[in-house]
Amino acid sequence: MGGPCLSKDPYILASVFKQQQLETDLLLACRTVNEKAPILLKEKLRRLLADAGKDINAANISLIGMAFKGEPETSDLRDSTSLWVLEQMPDKSKISVYDPIIKEEDIRALGVQVKTLEGAFTNADAVVILNNHKSYSNMNLTKMLSLMNKPAVFIDTWNNFNPLQIKQHNDVLYGGLGNN
Repeated sequence: MGGPCLSKDPYILASVFKQQQLETDLLLACRTVNEKAPILLKEKLRRLLADAGKDINAANISLIGMAFKGEPETSDLRDSTSLWVLEQMPDKSKISVYDPIIKEEDIRALGVQVKTLEGAFTNADAVVILNNHKSYSNMNLTKMLSLMNKPAVFIDTWNNFNPLQIKQHNDVLYGGLGNN
């Protein structure tokens, strides 16, 4: 019901509905679900880290893809759901970020560590893919997963990767949105 690029549109539509004395309950309920997604993602991350014997408050977490969207490519951070996810993280000093497009100074301004793609996986307890940038298709995922602290957590919120490929790694717990 309207991703981040349309987050205001359902509210505008609801206002028009109210003026026309039409029901807005379903429209606004759908928007509420979207706005809870970062909280649900944090809970999934917490649960998977706990399953790996790790505490979210002490874990090294890497967020991949902070831009509003990856495809088509943009460096726009405005209303990025990735920022909403970052707000949910318990300790920003433990957060590393990689984005193939956003300027390093813009990432540093978020209060997190800037890493290369390989650096984001190295010694991470969890890696969370937050957008669908086309460069991810060139990633050697097996190599990247091998760099993580084991057992590790890998969450792909855009289904960029085949879950079966990830689940072949016995020491990596997989999560996505809408599955597992």
